[in-house]
Amino acid sequence: MGPDRPPWADDFRLHGLVGFDDVLGANGGFPVGVTRETPPELRRRILAALFSYQAGLKSIDGTLRRYVDPQTYEVPPPRSLGDAVSDYLADCRGILMQELKALHPDDPGSFGRLAAEVTLYTLPSTLDTARHLADQGRLLEAVPALWLALEMMAWAAAAFRITDPAMVKDLKATKCIGRLKPVFPAAGELYGLMSRYAHWEEAIHFGFLSVCEAGTGVLEASSQFRAIALALCLAVLDGLVAVVRHLYGTAGDALALAIQGTLALDDTRRTQQHLLTVAATTQINEALVIWSLLEGPETA
Repeated sequence: MGPDRPPWADDFRLHGLVGFDDVLGANGGFPVGVTRETPPELRRRILAALFSYQAGLKSIDGTLRRYVDPQTYEVPPPRSLGDAVSDYLADCRGILMQELKALHPDDPGSFGRLAAEVTLYTLPSTLDTARHLADQGRLLEAVPALWLALEMMAWAAAAFRITDPAMVKDLKATKCIGRLKPVFPAAGELYGLMSRYAHWEEAIHFGFLSVCEAGTGVLEASSQFRAIALALCLAVLDGLVAVVRHLYGTAGDALALAIQGTLALDDTRRTQQHLLTVAATTQINEALVIWSLLEGPETA
């Protein structure tokens, strides 16, 4: 135990934030999560281990030979659109962390820039948390994280060039959203769209209710919710790239190119292409609205 480690820390150990794409043995009482990258051989061995344990068999190898078809899992299912978008967002987290760290100078020069850069550096993890929630189809839980991310980037953009610490401390994130429009024109409308879900009001209640002959239930997660939440993740990521380019100028080009695949401020950027595909494929009204907000060129 370190000198600053509280005695109760082991009672609150952190759980890993790993997204599993498939579950083996879900019906047997001992589910094991795997990712799409898990090799077929390893999947078969896990399956054999589960079966041998449940059947009271001693040999996993024997179970593997006798009861598991050697071709099981050899032909992976095609990657879905949702998984393609999620993978892109997951890759962007590492890129953002690396490039934002490279942009940070040894001497920030002002309290405002230091505070802004600390804020920007926390954003990739916030976005990735929202992605994990989106992949679970939990729109209501993903939106507050994305709403926070938009406020954080707006606050960082406002604080970056302020030298007076008192002025930085007086900044209110909600008041900075409007000032973000010249940098990210969709900011205000995107913020308003997310506020529909960030505040629990009667207007959205029915969107999360399932009504049928058997009765009324609460719709906690759905494929539609996943599509909307991933579209929002893409939109917020698009805004973050715009903010970085605005604050750092050409020094931010490496980050923008790695994320967007282009320095052009048009619909060839990757966030916009993914959004278009999601909107065109699903025809979900919210996805179409989100895409339309970013349809025009971003502002740097």
